[in-house]
Amino acid sequence: AGQTVNRKQDAVPVPLRLEGGGLRLWLRLGHGGQLNCRRGRFAHAGNRNLPDEALREIATNREWTRKYPVKVALVNNPKCPPSVSLSLVSQLQIKDLASLSRNRNVSSVVFTLAGKLAKQKSV
Repeated sequence: AGQTVNRKQDAVPVPLRLEGGGLRLWLRLGHGGQLNCRRGRFAHAGNRNLPDEALREIATNREWTRKYPVKVALVNNPKCPPSVSLSLVSQLQIKDLASLSRNRNVSSVVFTLAGKLAKQKSV
């Protein structure tokens, strides 16, 4: 007579839709489990459909940006605000700086800085 819970259905990740509310609201609604999983952080940092305020929220979360792949995904994301990307570029390795300097999808300021840092670090 009660409503049954389908455990398999609960395990399916919820699609990420953040129009206007931002990541903080999405997390408050209880969808944070997907972001806390190891693979989810990297996928969301590289997601080009996320609004910039959600990317900014990921970038300000120290627990998530401690992981190097999250930093690389954020910097290579064209929707990531340049102010966020510029603060992370200096923390990248030479091979990632070189590939970022060739990435024309990101802001021109970001790929120019990446090229300069790649030259400085390789010398």
